[in-house]
Amino acid sequence: MVGVAGRSKGCYTCKKRRIKCDEDKPECARCLKAGYKCAGYAKELVIRQSVFASQERCSNSARNSHKVTQNEQEAREIPSSLSLVAFKESIQHAYLFDNFVWSSYGFPWLQMSAEGKFGPLPKLACAGFAQSTFGRHHWQRDLELDGSVQNSRAVIALRGALSQSTNPAFASLLVPVLILLLHSSSTSNRMESQSHLIGLSTVLQHCGPEAFQQPLLQMAFSSCRATLTTVGLLQKKRLFLEQERWRKLPWLEEKSAQDQLVDILVMLPGFLEDKQALASGVVGRKSQALVAKIMHELSSLFYWRWRWGAQHTAAACDLERNVDYGLEPTILPRLLHFASFARASEVSLYNAVLICLLDLLYSLQDCQAVAASVMAIAQETRPATSQTWSRTLQLPDTSGTLRGPSLEIIRAFEYQLCKAQNCRESSLFWLFPIGIASQVMRHDAGVSAWVQHMLNISSITRGYGGRGNAFGFGFYELFKVG
Repeated sequence: MVGVAGRSKGCYTCKKRRIKCDEDKPECARCLKAGYKCAGYAKELVIRQSVFASQERCSNSARNSHKVTQNEQEAREIPSSLSLVAFKESIQHAYLFDNFVWSSYGFPWLQMSAEGKFGPLPKLACAGFAQSTFGRHHWQRDLELDGSVQNSRAVIALRGALSQSTNPAFASLLVPVLILLLHSSSTSNRMESQSHLIGLSTVLQHCGPEAFQQPLLQMAFSSCRATLTTVGLLQKKRLFLEQERWRKLPWLEEKSAQDQLVDILVMLPGFLEDKQALASGVVGRKSQALVAKIMHELSSLFYWRWRWGAQHTAAACDLERNVDYGLEPTILPRLLHFASFARASEVSLYNAVLICLLDLLYSLQDCQAVAASVMAIAQETRPATSQTWSRTLQLPDTSGTLRGPSLEIIRAFEYQLCKAQNCRESSLFWLFPIGIASQVMRHDAGVSAWVQHMLNISSITRGYGGRGNAFGFGFYELFKVG
């Protein structure tokens, strides 16, 4: 019978694929034609058991003519080796979470999904994601195929759950959709990724912002909002997430620093859409209104930066390049050391948002007008205190160019890259800031080479700078920054 274990004489691969095997040996020709690796045929199971005893014990036994008891016989036997099959799932999940881009983006809901704390559907989706990733990266076609099967089962189950719109737990479906989106993105399946992006928007708009106030769901919502914001930036289309209720209601307690920055970033897709709608070279009421909106968000950004600096007075320090986490070779003479991974992520995201806002302003006004406006806003938003501000990191009153924030992102990325493996914190935008900075500095050969060198150090980020890579930086040219 086709594909039935124990009754088919076909190869293991054809059994898994549930197709008829041509039983050609030593390798199935049907597998080879289809591009699969033939796993071979079933063999007769032969069990051999050997008992070993040390030379000293054998000689003593012969000399004393001692009759070996049953207990002594058992003591001489070597126990069976432990099989790793029982740990297969744990190994695959550990490999998945070793990818610091995914694990920090999905912290902690991705790890909790693997443990089944969000229910069976997210656990199934995470298991398929882990198995498929492990198999693909280790050239284990069978594991990759099994992971794809689990992924398909999760998609089918999700479709059924999405059809039950009155389900009180409908909002929790956000988690499996996010996991399936991560999976499809890792395989460069754009059509499937687009389907999951639509699924995210469907769940959000069906439930409304109040449905995500539960702490764990709120963390998943933050990751979802970050993803949809990035897509909105690429497509230059306004998002419903820019509405006031979506920027306030999901949070019952104070937002994280990154979420506060995303409140500003989520406005940018709408600004890009409005800018496209303006007639080329025409400065009228619409252009002035757009500039006013951008200035308002820039003011909010500077308020955030002054407040953040007051709360984290020792967020970063300059060090000589002689500590153990520095990367070599480099064109940067000093290291930027942060108090924590979270502080580095916040500074990088702040600078990325600043670059985007400034770039929009420079495209709508002349440079002198922008510089004067930026300086005025920086002074207006500065707190009226006698506090001495640290100048290790750039402050709003030193903003105005794109180069300064870009170099700060690059220096922060070095710290993040060195500390990533030990990080147990959320980073909603791991590569977005360095992608923006790399575009600003693309004409500086030395800095561009250094950025590429840092990316190539880790197998996880290697190739992210290439235009042909599915996760590359090519799309950041849409901003035409620099």
